[in-house]
Amino acid sequence: MKQWLPYLLVFAGGGAGSMARFLLSQLFNRANALFHWGTFGANMIGCLLIGLFIPLFSKNPQSSLFLLAVAGFCGGFTTFSTLSWESLKLLEKHGFSAYLLYVGMSIVVGLLLTYSGYRLALQAIKA
Repeated sequence: MKQWLPYLLVFAGGGAGSMARFLLSQLFNRANALFHWGTFGANMIGCLLIGLFIPLFSKNPQSSLFLLAVAGFCGGFTTFSTLSWESLKLLEKHGFSAYLLYVGMSIVVGLLLTYSGYRLALQAIKA
């Protein structure tokens, strides 16, 4: 059973992350919206979380918490493939400006939040 534990942890975390992302999409995405706030929110929250989790759990990337939170939850919660698909739909329906704004904000804000989470976690570890 112990050999299967890492897979079960990633599976459980991934399922929880996917459900959370689906809930955000159901609550905030609209079919003809200029911006897909649910997907954007999931990616941004996921970037912050992974920035927080990695310093906290990276001493042992095979630990239960790392597998559950980083590989599982964040992997299931963030959704770059959905971002890519929705970006192409934005390009088709609303043009290059909406496409560029959505992709640009997703990348820039995501990187800033990952860095912020990382710095916050490092400060917490030092305290």
